[in-house]
Amino acid sequence: MIRSFVSLISVLAALLTASAAAAAPAAPRGWQAFPALTTLVLENLDAEGGATVLARTAPDSAGQGTIVIFDARTGSWSRPAAEPTAEPAPRLDQVLVFAGGLFDQFPGKTSVELGSGFTLVLRDSGYALLENGEDRGWPVVTEDDVERWGRELRLGLPREFPEDRLMQLFSTGRLRNVPGPAGVTADALWFGLAGGFSGGDGQLGGVVVYDRKERTFHVLRHKFMVDASVTRLLVTGDDVWIGTGRFGPTSLEGLRGLVLHRPKKREWRQFVPDNSRIAGDLVYDLATDGRMVWATTNLGVSRYDSTKRLWTSWFWHRSKTGPGYELTDTLPGAFGEEIIRE
Repeated sequence: MIRSFVSLISVLAALLTASAAAAAPAAPRGWQAFPALTTLVLENLDAEGGATVLARTAPDSAGQGTIVIFDARTGSWSRPAAEPTAEPAPRLDQVLVFAGGLFDQFPGKTSVELGSGFTLVLRDSGYALLENGEDRGWPVVTEDDVERWGRELRLGLPREFPEDRLMQLFSTGRLRNVPGPAGVTADALWFGLAGGFSGGDGQLGGVVVYDRKERTFHVLRHKFMVDASVTRLLVTGDDVWIGTGRFGPTSLEGLRGLVLHRPKKREWRQFVPDNSRIAGDLVYDLATDGRMVWATTNLGVSRYDSTKRLWTSWFWHRSKTGPGYELTDTLPGAFGEEIIRE
């Protein structure tokens, strides 16, 4: 009798567990591990901007990567295909290593050549920019930075008064403008900063600009990126495109999307899935053919038409015709269900 009762309880428990599992919502789409297309290449540029677009993942431990190719005639992407891929050389304009700083992807180096006679130097006291061998210095984090931007921060710091923790870091010399991706133009040098906080430690995000004519530094911070790292920097004409990500406790996470800065207009614009048609909020790479700006994100690939000011995006979905994933223009729902665009 007792044995039968125990068996009945076990069966009921199993049924309840199965019922609860069936009723539980699926994991949010952003938590799914889609292929990280970390490299964008535009080929065969023509007068109408109909470039061939290739997007690749970084190679795995066996030297295998994944590539997808955009067909401009059909407006669609090929199925992901495996290809032998060499480990790419570290780039100056992109930083995807976990720590987020430019020097973190050049292990053992104390200087990085930027081109046009500029060198970024790592020192015990911080950083220095050399111009043809002459030390131009490097901007420091100020007390005003702490007071102004501490009110904008929440992630990775105490909730109520994060400025208290920032002041502790500042007073012990642990807050620095850590250079990330770099871009050199005829007028200026641009450096995205390795920002964001995890477990009470980290740095203020933003952008450092060195004016080549005036030989002066300017530190630009904005609520769109003060708690994030710059992953990619693309300077094209009068526009500065800033890809962002957040270095969380154990992984690189999406947070602030793509930021567009127009210095001459003092304009800042943020593109995230909540306010635009961009695919995701963690930006891996950017490329442009002059008119179109392409972006690879954690949830797909997007293209911005600077003339029409419109986004077109392709999103990762589990393939319906075989294993793996594919890029389609079908909008995903909050929990992965498909929503057909009208």
